[in-house]
Amino acid sequence: MTATGVTLHLRVTPNAGRDAIDGPETRGDGSCYLRLRVSAVPDKGKANAAVIALLAKN
Repeated sequence: MTATGVTLHLRVTPNAGRDAIDGPETRGDGSCYLRLRVSAVPDKGKANAAVIALLAKN
């Protein structure tokens, strides 16, 4: 948490077969992120909008 909110690190796979939150993962250096997949293409913000919608829905 920060003084103004929460910092969320994401790893997003666009052009996936489905929209899903796959769960948390840990990198080799110990940092954590949330893995997501969205079916939207990474063009003109479509994948970013799909990520926001997916997170808002869950």
